[in-house]
Amino acid sequence: MLIQAIRLDQLLVRARSAGTDALVSALAAAVAWLLAQYWFDQPKPLFAAITAIICLAPGLPSHGLQSISVVVGVAIGMVVGEVVLRLPIEPMLIKVSLATVVSMILAASLGFAAVVPIQAGVSAVLIIAFGPETAGFARLLDVLVGSAVGLLFSQIVFTPSPKRQLDQAATGLLSQLAGGLRSICAGMNEMQSPLLHRGVQRISGAHVQVEALDTAIVSARRAAQWSIRGRWEAQSVHEKIARFDRRGIRLYASTLLLAEAISDATRKSWDHEIAPMPAAMPQLISDVADVCENAMVLLYTSKQPDIAQIQQHLAALTPITAPAWQNCVALVEDTIAVIERFAGSDAH
Repeated sequence: MLIQAIRLDQLLVRARSAGTDALVSALAAAVAWLLAQYWFDQPKPLFAAITAIICLAPGLPSHGLQSISVVVGVAIGMVVGEVVLRLPIEPMLIKVSLATVVSMILAASLGFAAVVPIQAGVSAVLIIAFGPETAGFARLLDVLVGSAVGLLFSQIVFTPSPKRQLDQAATGLLSQLAGGLRSICAGMNEMQSPLLHRGVQRISGAHVQVEALDTAIVSARRAAQWSIRGRWEAQSVHEKIARFDRRGIRLYASTLLLAEAISDATRKSWDHEIAPMPAAMPQLISDVADVCENAMVLLYTSKQPDIAQIQQHLAALTPITAPAWQNCVALVEDTIAVIERFAGSDAH
């Protein structure tokens, strides 16, 4: 059940991540279809819609670069296909193979992304199979329309904010961790092992949010280089990347260690294997959860998390001598320090 739940979480996170790009791709395909029909009087401008989808599909590192690459690949394939088509070679299968290998090698030699040799090979095959009248200049016009729509949507109309993407990913991680800590706190107060277990599992499942944050960092780096909006926000984007990079996994690891230690010590105290749980311990864990939640707001400011209340509760716990509870206190201090670095303004 746990493996199934984690996989479901992964599916939901990936679906949410791809949802916006998928909707934009669908809208762009419709716009490209209508424009090609209006401008070039084509009844079914299939390639215009397909090109728009290729340019704006989810998971691409740069939609703008993809749009340019598609046009380059199609142009190379058209030229090679036209040349091979006029060669006195039979049967047709040899022409198809020759046009494919030449166009893909030529396109790959330019150093563009993989979409360029792919489109070059496809265009060359289409020219050989259907002739330049069907798959030549008319298709190039469709591709130009689809690429233009892709550039318009990716660079101006629906350009995502890389800064907001980073904040949303970081907020998702903090929210997941805070929720797990609150479940553990409830289990400690109500003496219910299932709540402790649920809290630990929720924090363990936050690795999905860590992966989402890493993906957002990679995407933001590329957006800051290749998109107009990314260049506008480049300074703040690089500051946030410096803050979050490699700190998400540290925050996840420290919180998970704390959750497992607290859960284990609490159960042992209930079984009288170690000293009873200190009275202030549940409140201390609740304070850590509060810091996680407050950090979601602090992400948008330059303030540091307020940990004065936690320091008071930690001071009340310093007399404890049981090694298990001493370890929990040390892990609380470590987790708070990581949250401060994650949500604070220090980027070093």
